Amino acid sequence: MKSVTVQLPDDVYSRAERRAAERGATLSGEIVALVQRFSQEDQAGDDMQERDRLAAGSGLEFALQELAQVAQECSSSGWDGREAIAIKPGSVRSASEFLKGLPPDQPVPTIGAEPDGHITLEWHQDARRTLSISIASGPEIHYAALLGDRKAFGQELFLGEVPQLILELIQKIYAQ
Repeated sequence: MKSVTVQLPDDVYSRAERRAAERGATLSGEIVALVQRFSQEDQAGDDMQERDRLAAGSGLEFALQELAQVAQECSSSGWDGREAIAIKPGSVRSASEFLKGLPPDQPVPTIGAEPDGHITLEWHQDARRTLSISIASGPEIHYAALLGDRKAFGQELFLGEVPQLILELIQKIYAQ
């Protein structure tokens, strides 16, 4: 058997450490499982650009599963190994409704958590074409986008229908 050295970002290490403690597992076992999971995803051809191009019609279920996983992993205070607030159920509900409101031809976002208890949805083409929105339990969503040399940011109301401005920004992220 060969020995391998793996360097992990602090937040990933903290998450693995927390998961190991919650499951009564070893930290090295959690890290091995993490590496295996990413290795399997790589072998399955699940690279980020491919995944982002999935239509919401076929990727919606995947996105909702990813949302549920993020919500579960970040359901208790300190999930980041620091002082992060637990993801709020209202944020999860709002994010779920937002995902379900995306038209079927839209790419599926990557889903994450913020230390303030909000959900982040991100569409990423490259370093200069990316959109991030923050969803809380209220009707306001905050967004920030890089569109080449242009920036766009602000807030929109989400009242059950994805704002047209957000849909336009998603399209601009993937425009050639």
